Amino acid sequence: MELKTFCANTILIWFENLLPSLLPFMIISNILILMHWEHYFVKLLLPAFRKLFLICDYGIYTIVSGFLFGFPMGAKVIGQLYGQKKITKTEAEYLLSFCNHVSPIYCITFIAPLLSLSTMGTIVFLITFYGVPFIYGFFLRHTIYKNKINHFINKEINTVKSLDFPHCLDQSITDALISIAKLGGYMVFFSSIGYLIKIIIHTLTGSNQLFTKIYPLLEISSGLSYITPGIMESFVYLTLGGLSCLFQTRSMLKETDLSLNHYCIHKSIHTLIIVMIYGLFLFTKNAIM
Repeated sequence: MELKTFCANTILIWFENLLPSLLPFMIISNILILMHWEHYFVKLLLPAFRKLFLICDYGIYTIVSGFLFGFPMGAKVIGQLYGQKKITKTEAEYLLSFCNHVSPIYCITFIAPLLSLSTMGTIVFLITFYGVPFIYGFFLRHTIYKNKINHFINKEINTVKSLDFPHCLDQSITDALISIAKLGGYMVFFSSIGYLIKIIIHTLTGSNQLFTKIYPLLEISSGLSYITPGIMESFVYLTLGGLSCLFQTRSMLKETDLSLNHYCIHKSIHTLIIVMIYGLFLFTKNAIM
């Protein structure tokens, strides 16, 4: 497979899966934040989420958008709200530890067909994949961050008066297009690096077996499409996200002083928990049989 084919496959995945599943949410989220309408979007969830996470309404919006809109929207929203001083640095670090994942739409339209999951299998996959970080975030809030975040239901902030809707819409579309194009650029770059690694490994070993394990760690979407992954492999790769996702996250946070190391540590913990759950499942299954 030539470099041209490698990159073309990556661009096709970006165009068919990520562009339609991310761009609308990027535009909507930008409008909500620019118009200061975040709390309206999550109004129905506010009572329950306030009790669960004891965090301000902007934090609750971050949790919902981070899980619903998909990667890298979690990091983008955190960077935007922190930049506008709607959330504190401690709140931003806390939210970054569990609110940046691939979207449910991405899992349903791309991952589920790739793994040939049934409807019930897809539901179980989604519950497990998103349940781990959700519970992890709840655990962190009531342990490590128990006394580090003040519980403000309505936080007083100094914000510039909202722009009119047409202006916000125009700015939101422009920003979203730049972000989605940048995402595609990172995907193509790391796919190109993957191709070079493939050539080197094949030259040295005469096999692509090692490369199939490495490629998803570079670029998750094209990497998984290149192989036929098992469910456990998919869980691990999707949780880690790969170098492409890491650099995309860094791009979304580059205007802030938030630590990328902090993000990486918690991603590694998520992965370890997934592996432990899978190991427990296998142990239980073997014990019953």
